[in-house]
Amino acid sequence: MKDDRARTLRQMQATAKRDRNRLGFLAVTLAMVSFAYFQIGKAKGDHKPETTDNFNIESVISLPPIEQDLLVMVKDDSDMERRILEPEPFRHLARMSQALHAGHLRSLGEPGLPFALLKSDPANHRGRAFRVRGELLDTDITTRSPGAPQEFWCRLRTDQGEEVLFVSMKVPDDLFGAENYVRADGFFFKNYTWSIGGEQYTAPLLIGREIVPSWRESGAIEGIDLMLLNTVRDHRLGESEDLDGAALWHLLGHARWMQGNDGLRKEVFDRAPEMDLDFLKQLAAEPELFRGKPIQVPGRVPDNSSYRWGEIAGENPLRATWLRYGYLGNLAFSDHPILLVGTDEMDFSGNRGRWYFGYFLQLKGYIDRENNPRRAPVFVVCGYREADRSPPPIVAEMIWWFIGIGVAVGAFMFWAAASDRKSARAAAVALSERRRNRDNQNNGVGAR
Repeated sequence: MKDDRARTLRQMQATAKRDRNRLGFLAVTLAMVSFAYFQIGKAKGDHKPETTDNFNIESVISLPPIEQDLLVMVKDDSDMERRILEPEPFRHLARMSQALHAGHLRSLGEPGLPFALLKSDPANHRGRAFRVRGELLDTDITTRSPGAPQEFWCRLRTDQGEEVLFVSMKVPDDLFGAENYVRADGFFFKNYTWSIGGEQYTAPLLIGREIVPSWRESGAIEGIDLMLLNTVRDHRLGESEDLDGAALWHLLGHARWMQGNDGLRKEVFDRAPEMDLDFLKQLAAEPELFRGKPIQVPGRVPDNSSYRWGEIAGENPLRATWLRYGYLGNLAFSDHPILLVGTDEMDFSGNRGRWYFGYFLQLKGYIDRENNPRRAPVFVVCGYREADRSPPPIVAEMIWWFIGIGVAVGAFMFWAAASDRKSARAAAVALSERRRNRDNQNNGVGAR
């Protein structure tokens, strides 16, 4: 009997040892897999795509092909040469200019005319694309021969006081506003002397696709013009119209000013009210009371193209390239979305809870996915802070309560298990004693 108990004990010990070995092997394997996973993730995060220092954007985009051999015929060294338009090179650049788009110049970094170099070394710049903006001084429409296309000629003065001549084969359909301020993209042809109204003007001549209305550069704007914002009209329910352009760019200019003044921004928005559902309802009822007011708007913008997108800004006083949009959602606002607007540097991605610092612009109408007419408040954003994700005090208190209850339940289970083992040992000892007494009695009976 003792041998049986010893053999059973050895088997149990061997089984327990095998189980420990298995658990140890699994733990080591899990540690190795976790280490490899994090190392691979770190390697991916540290990897940067290779770039070349001599990257040339012109080799990537599709620019109209210019035949430089033709441009060798162009001369502008003397007064007489500056009065002549070489017909074949002129026609070539005029034809190629029809394929010159605004995106080409934007991709090239909006190269401006190097006026000093064009005077001293025009040949090395002939056929290159440039962008100019300026006030429209003179215009003329001419036709060189019967059946030839009309040419639209104009003279511009840049913000730096330089004059430029521009010609295109497209005559504008309308005027360019009270200031007649325009943008012209074109290929440099030569320094040319243009005669109009009995006057002669010598300046660099660009041949381009067309001239378009533009804005004078304003840069960052320190103060908000409430009189300008007073002209903003809020959309009706479901009305699909553009945002008020003048007011939008005015607030975007102020937002850029605030982005460059962190201390002032913090001071302003620390005092700013926080958006909640009641405030949102009041704003929707009387939007004119809150136009241009700084407000903290909590929520998140989902990482989805239906809620976050960008578009080319076009001509604007900030010379911004992109307009960024994001529909912000917050369960506290029920199903009322809020439209956020920013420029190039503003980032609505991340799908994280934030407090956005915005200025109210207007109510924008739209049709939702259920074909219901709606309106959303529009805020021009100048920054944000990440939402505090620390749990409220009640949550921490509840966690401690659960930990305490867990410890108490664990202690009770340990005590119960210990008591059960003690009772089992006592029962085993009692059973062994009874068996021993019974064996002794049986042996005594057998002896008699």
